[in-house]
Amino acid sequence: MSKAELLGIKAKEIMTRDIISAEKHERVSEVIGKMKTYGIHEIPVIEKNKVLGLVSYSNILKKRQIPVSTAVENIMIRSPKITEDDNVVDITRIMLDTDFKALPVIDADEKLVGIVSRIDILKNITGFKEIASLPVEKVMSPKPITVSEDDNIMLARQKMLELSEQTLPVVDSMGKLSGVISGKDLSRIYSEAKKAGIDLKQKKRINIQVKSFMSRPAVSVPPTATVAESIELMLKHNISSVVVAVEDKPVGIVTHWDLLELLAKEKEENGVYIQITGLERQDAYETEALFDIVGKYMEKVNRIEKPTHLYLHVSEMLQKGGIPKYEIRGKLTTLKKTYFAQYSSWVLFECADEVLSRLERQVRKEVEKKKGQ
Repeated sequence: MSKAELLGIKAKEIMTRDIISAEKHERVSEVIGKMKTYGIHEIPVIEKNKVLGLVSYSNILKKRQIPVSTAVENIMIRSPKITEDDNVVDITRIMLDTDFKALPVIDADEKLVGIVSRIDILKNITGFKEIASLPVEKVMSPKPITVSEDDNIMLARQKMLELSEQTLPVVDSMGKLSGVISGKDLSRIYSEAKKAGIDLKQKKRINIQVKSFMSRPAVSVPPTATVAESIELMLKHNISSVVVAVEDKPVGIVTHWDLLELLAKEKEENGVYIQITGLERQDAYETEALFDIVGKYMEKVNRIEKPTHLYLHVSEMLQKGGIPKYEIRGKLTTLKKTYFAQYSSWVLFECADEVLSRLERQVRKEVEKKKGQ
């Protein structure tokens, strides 16, 4: 498949027409039951077959208190709507911008006619040789956050929340990959804890090890495996990430989002595609200042090599006394290569400045290395 053919793929060609939806008056408990039954994360809320919004696990969890009898119209969130003629790259960018895993497709009368999910898009990436043939070492996020088999399950949950990770590799006492723990695995804790009479609100009393709930064996690939091979494993095992391992030790992780980012940059644009997550608790001033720092460094990088995509994730980890410490992980993609950096600091802007400075230095070093060859 050529680049032109890839950009020509429309929503109507890849969307799922067998739609699972909810009426606005349905209860939250009923909708959660649908998501569990059909193995989906988001459901469109409709009235007379017109989309009103979306309900997802993530927006349900963000509500502090929700009676299960609440009508979904009271907790749904507005979602972007795509048309049957929107192309796959534009749809991918909307997903990355909004953090939705699936988007409703409407016709000319604004009636719901389908759903496009991450999986629908990934199935088509394998036909695009420029992406499908890439080794995963060029795509993966290196040095993945891991947990030990013997760690408390609440530590794994805390890491997922702080780092916005959906899946964590699990290692044994020798640092070798023994499994993975995901949000889905953690959800089993609540039913098991209830049976055992454990009060999950009393966190100090919980003593459940990760190995009791992790999925094994972990689905892994070597760094030389291709993107196409990784996607095939994701589809086969119905998982959202694959661990990259060398001699059974995790060295990276490839997720749906990593692959969608690859596709998003295939449409030529003059600017840099920038995505910053984890800023929900920051005020407008801090957000504006952070973008100023990003802009300064992107100008520097652009003088050396054309940047196409920048992803920054901000994690806020509360320390003793309630003082936050920030960690930022960054991924910068240029026309030639992808670079990674991370840094932690008590000061948000210092943290961002250092991460972007490290990324810029890596680009500069790589370009100078090429010139010397």
